[in-house]
Amino acid sequence: MEIVRAAASLSRHNFQTSDGVTLSVLEAGQNHAKSRGLTIACIPGWSMPAYLWQRQMEELGRRYHTLAMDPRGQGESQIPSFGYTAERRATDLHDFLQPLSNVLLIGWSLGAIESLQYIDMFGSQRLAGLVLVDSSVGEEPAPAVRRNLYAAAA
Repeated sequence: MEIVRAAASLSRHNFQTSDGVTLSVLEAGQNHAKSRGLTIACIPGWSMPAYLWQRQMEELGRRYHTLAMDPRGQGESQIPSFGYTAERRATDLHDFLQPLSNVLLIGWSLGAIESLQYIDMFGSQRLAGLVLVDSSVGEEPAPAVRRNLYAAAA
């Protein structure tokens, strides 16, 4: 499988989580980090890499500081044998957002659930907003299954 490499407008760097795992981050629009005051942070879904956000980052990076994280075990991040709980992955997100403020957090699929877990555990003080893409909000219990959708709508 060929891995798509970051476009010239994107840079990649690593950071270490509080439990010692090295995670990879794509970055665009670094020159806007101070001037615009808003950072857009993108979290992909399960088994998806940060470069999934490449086109969005290239466009948004023209006006905003934009980041996308490869969660543990995904993309170019380290693949540890531990730390795949919702709480640990939310803590990874906390470690990622630690140096930032005024963040628009965008989570796709499992990234949306991890974003909600992050807010539950650490609050929303760093966030300017939250966007959940293609995900439920983890409602309990799951909605009841209807046998005949058309009859129920009538």
